Amino acid sequence: MPQKSEMGPVMPATHKFRPKLRSLPAASLLLCAGCSAAIAYSGQDISKLTTKSHVHESFGEPENCGTKIDYEEKPTEFEEYRTRRKISEPDVAGIHLLLGLETLGLFEPFNLLSQAGITTWSTLFGQTVRFDYDDFGKVKQVYINGTRMENRASLP
Repeated sequence: MPQKSEMGPVMPATHKFRPKLRSLPAASLLLCAGCSAAIAYSGQDISKLTTKSHVHESFGEPENCGTKIDYEEKPTEFEEYRTRRKISEPDVAGIHLLLGLETLGLFEPFNLLSQAGITTWSTLFGQTVRFDYDDFGKVKQVYINGTRMENRASLP
């Protein structure tokens, strides 16, 4: 119960901190600056490579090429390239932003370190990028280190 003084009721000490506590959620959003998402989004956008000729212009001659049987039991032509360049992954960037917002930035340090580690590893030691083509030479599927691009982004 507040005490009375000559100037009116005396407020408890916790009253001073309430405005600061109200701004805590807004301040924690600053931690979710999206640095990990920016790293994941940066690099070459390989979704723009829609045909075999575009892929050859960008990556040069393939390291490995051949034909495989796909899930529809049709032969599918593929080409593999070994590269050290950074590949843009918009789906992964979206997941990092989503996790950052849902956790009010608390997950961002983990995301940042993991994305920086993945980028450093792929830059130093390289990665395998495989393009599957349809019968007309259009890019059907893209794999990075054996994982489909769509499957590289998932919530933990």
